[in-house]
Amino acid sequence: MVEVQIRRKRHLGVLLALLGAAVLMLISLQRPSALHQHPDMVPISQRDQVVAVNPDAPGLAAAPRLRVGVQMENAYNLSIPDQTFMADGWYWIDWPPAVQALIEANKLKMEGLVEIVNNIVGYDFEVAPETDEPTLRADGWRHQLFRFSGHFYVDDLDLRDSPFNLLSLPLIFETRPTAFAVDGSTPVLLLPEAHKQGLVGAYASIKGFQTIGASFEPMLHRYTTNFGEETPRQEYAQAVLRVFYRTPPWASFALWVLPLLIVMAIVFIAPSLESSLGDLRIAIPSTALLTLVVMQQTYQAELPPLAYLTFLDKLYLYSYLVSIALFVLFVWGSNVHSSALDDQRDQLTRRVERADRWFQMLGLVGFVLAAALAWISG
Repeated sequence: MVEVQIRRKRHLGVLLALLGAAVLMLISLQRPSALHQHPDMVPISQRDQVVAVNPDAPGLAAAPRLRVGVQMENAYNLSIPDQTFMADGWYWIDWPPAVQALIEANKLKMEGLVEIVNNIVGYDFEVAPETDEPTLRADGWRHQLFRFSGHFYVDDLDLRDSPFNLLSLPLIFETRPTAFAVDGSTPVLLLPEAHKQGLVGAYASIKGFQTIGASFEPMLHRYTTNFGEETPRQEYAQAVLRVFYRTPPWASFALWVLPLLIVMAIVFIAPSLESSLGDLRIAIPSTALLTLVVMQQTYQAELPPLAYLTFLDKLYLYSYLVSIALFVLFVWGSNVHSSALDDQRDQLTRRVERADRWFQMLGLVGFVLAAALAWISG
């Protein structure tokens, strides 16, 4: 009995030490870092905003229109960790005589009227007009076709449901001349073509993803800087093409979720082993924890650093807690079994088996609830 009490006190000491370490870690997270204490740092009060625009709103209804059309012919080299992809294709712009008058008055170049602002590699970006001069149509409008190729940034990457991802690959067109600023004296709107056909070409599929649709919508980019000008011009028109992709659900389940379920099935079956097999029982949660760590690291290597937990991360978190709880349960059961007197062994064995059954039942129910909550919380 003395040895049992000493062993229990030792285990209690280990638990208290772990609890104290966790408390110290939480306290350290609340401590202001050296960066937060930098004397020259000022808070960021405002950021650029991209909002939907109503072309028929007061003040904009009379503004001349630039119309833009696009076809993303190829999309490739998608890198989710880098939030980038490569694409090429065509875009074209049409403009009325009122815009042509602004172009001539400000001596603007054709390729500088509209730019793709989410291009990130300047030396690898190319925009080339198909003809030296725009085409003049019978109604007085002009038309210019461009070929583009470049490396682009994915601005709206939400991976909360990962590995069941829904991605949108954007091409963000924006008017560039300050003479076209929406809050300037001569505002010009940038609007997608009315029919919005042919947005995606034959080779814009991404390996491992299903193409499910596209959108092409007018927007308004509100900058927080005046670009150093005496007369602030901070609002510019955009037209944003988004091509939507998703990971195949069954393939994602088989690749990422099924291995986790297999490991957890072994964890939940482990309490069915005889309580006398202490060494074998204790080895199972330890091995499961190591396996879970390796599996999660492999999964996270496919993602960029995130400020939130994904759906699969939440499942891993619950699995860690279950595996640690199982290890504690098996240590307790092994100690009970080894320290039991002969006349108490059967009774204590039944007690351990009853705790094992409760663990299995509560653990399985908890896993289902954790998965449901993780999915609902997004």
